[in-house]
Amino acid sequence: MKKAILLIFLLTVLFSSTNAQQQQIIALQVGEEVTFFNNLDSAIIAAPQGAEIYLPPGIFQHNTNLLIDKRLNIYGVGHYLVSTYTMMRTVIAGDIKYVTGSDSSVIAGVYCDNISFGTSAADDALSNILIQRCNANNINLGLSTNPPVSSSIFIQECVVRGSLNGYNAENCVISKSIFNNTVYSFSYLSVSNSVFLGNYYIYYNQYYCPIYSVNSSLIQNNIFKYSGNQAIHTSVTNSAFLNNLFVQNLTNFSGNSNVNNIVSVSTSLIFVNQSGTTFSYDHNYHLVDDSPGKNAGNDGTDIGIYGTDEPYKELGIPFTPRIMEFKLRPQGNTIQLNTSVEAQER
Repeated sequence: MKKAILLIFLLTVLFSSTNAQQQQIIALQVGEEVTFFNNLDSAIIAAPQGAEIYLPPGIFQHNTNLLIDKRLNIYGVGHYLVSTYTMMRTVIAGDIKYVTGSDSSVIAGVYCDNISFGTSAADDALSNILIQRCNANNINLGLSTNPPVSSSIFIQECVVRGSLNGYNAENCVISKSIFNNTVYSFSYLSVSNSVFLGNYYIYYNQYYCPIYSVNSSLIQNNIFKYSGNQAIHTSVTNSAFLNNLFVQNLTNFSGNSNVNNIVSVSTSLIFVNQSGTTFSYDHNYHLVDDSPGKNAGNDGTDIGIYGTDEPYKELGIPFTPRIMEFKLRPQGNTIQLNTSVEAQER
């Protein structure tokens, strides 16, 4: 299977490179059969249930009105900007909307606009969707807070430039992600090893807070850089805060469980290189050597995105092979191709 993915990926990048001034080539895989497209929406329309779409580096226009109503896995090359051509990021321009029928879909390794569920309360309750190693603006897991609601949504190693609205989603898991704004409206949520940078604003209630309207949840090993007066809002109830790091000098956890949290930490004792309240690719989110968050997670590893035995993956590269070298040399009527590929374990 890995060999098949590698071949598809190489062919996609090869065709995109040799036709860089003309078109970008997208691979659609169904079982062992592969078809190539030069338009993302055409690939989505042609894809049957359970298909996989591989996107090379580049910007791909997407019609927001084109709904994803089937199980579909979409893989880019990552959302980080890297200097060499073959490692440029994959960008999807246009909101991505999932509706009924798309349960168990995956989207990974892309920089995109908004990711949202549903066009109405009739088609917005989805489950088992994985959003991994993406940089998205807002993520909305529904359109209505009334049952049925979305459940078992997994957000792993992502950057969320805007906010994450669960619309009362249940049993969701957030891990090793970075948030500029608020995470809100969840029940039975797990948030671990993530970073909340400090620009938190729930516009319609005039609240500034990193987590809002969350209940019966587990919040552990996270960094809360917010220094205002509502680091834990009263709308967070029946939840447990374990081994988190706070800049604010918290004395009140609003009635929630408080175990091994570290408070009143100077910002100079957190990240190697970070400033402001928004994510930047120029920043370094590793902990400084003398940070109190070092090895302070409940598993004995660092608090934040570089904790656990599988920390945040550098450059946000998905599991697809990473091309380290890609050189084309025209020789008469033939083209010589030299490649160096790094396999991905995860």
